[in-house]
Amino acid sequence: MLRIHLLIIAAIGSAVLCSGACLAEAVEAQDDAPAVAAPAVASTATAYPGLDDREAAQISQGELVFIGELIHQDAGPVGMSMPPMYTGKLTFKVTEVLRGPAKPGETIAIGYSLRQMDEPFFVAKGKAALVVTNRSREAWNVELVRASHDELVAVAKLAAALPVGWKVVEGKPVSPWARLDGQPWKATVELDWSGPVCAKTGRPALLVDPELGFEVKHVPPLKDIEWQNPDGDGEYTITLSNTTDQPKVVPALLSQDGKILWDASLVLMVDGSVYPSPKFVPVEGKVQATILEPGQVVTHVVNVLGVQGPEWPRGGSRVDIRISLGQKAQSMSFYYFSRHHDPIRGRAVK
Repeated sequence: MLRIHLLIIAAIGSAVLCSGACLAEAVEAQDDAPAVAAPAVASTATAYPGLDDREAAQISQGELVFIGELIHQDAGPVGMSMPPMYTGKLTFKVTEVLRGPAKPGETIAIGYSLRQMDEPFFVAKGKAALVVTNRSREAWNVELVRASHDELVAVAKLAAALPVGWKVVEGKPVSPWARLDGQPWKATVELDWSGPVCAKTGRPALLVDPELGFEVKHVPPLKDIEWQNPDGDGEYTITLSNTTDQPKVVPALLSQDGKILWDASLVLMVDGSVYPSPKFVPVEGKVQATILEPGQVVTHVVNVLGVQGPEWPRGGSRVDIRISLGQKAQSMSFYYFSRHHDPIRGRAVK
């Protein structure tokens, strides 16, 4: 079953399109470690002038956020509904990356789907736009497009300084852990931090050095069953790698007593809803940013079926999954077959 989530945001002088998966089948080193600097982060802001909370949250949750020049708009099939469903593709040349896996000068094609009476207009050909996009089944899909100007870019950079999965409520950043009962954050990070913090928990909005590699792959199932688990049984391997020749501080990947606290650091999104890692436990005491030495690679396996809260589909259907660490994120499409995956999910949540 194909899921289409649509949202239209009106903006003066620009067209805004928001959609989910569209037509497609989120320091201080150890005593003996070398001194290294944490990545720079914009200071906290109590509001994002020119953006409403939803737009700011879309930017903070976007897998790829960039400024780009519209090269071409290709109109696709029009669904004969009322209002009609307009589909197509926007091609941008990237000029500046605010977050995500792209480089200036790169050309990116992004699909869109919009139900409205008039044919959609985004920005004029050759003009710059702020673009937020997420992947579904290896294809980029539009979340937000706005005509770019200096003031918008400046405030978008503030919103993009939030980790993926955070949102903006009444102009203040709120972390995914704020939804949990009790005190999910009782730790002290041994890190010189002046960036945003969660307005509800006090947890800092820690990021990842942009030079580090971040990759998520599904773990092959123990038994491959045709038509039931082509994307595995819910387990994904997260890999963080330092391919540079310098040690790198990773503030978003917490450590304590020499142990990496993966489940206290990762954030998951299931069909657009945000959750902490399934095995999260409240963080207490002193914690440090993990340090990756040159060439070092660290991995962790998380089972998304352990997430409690999502309404998993009946029968067979695709579910959008996103796993993130700081501002690094990767989206996947997971085929959930209830007869097969329900029992696995029951064991995973115990």
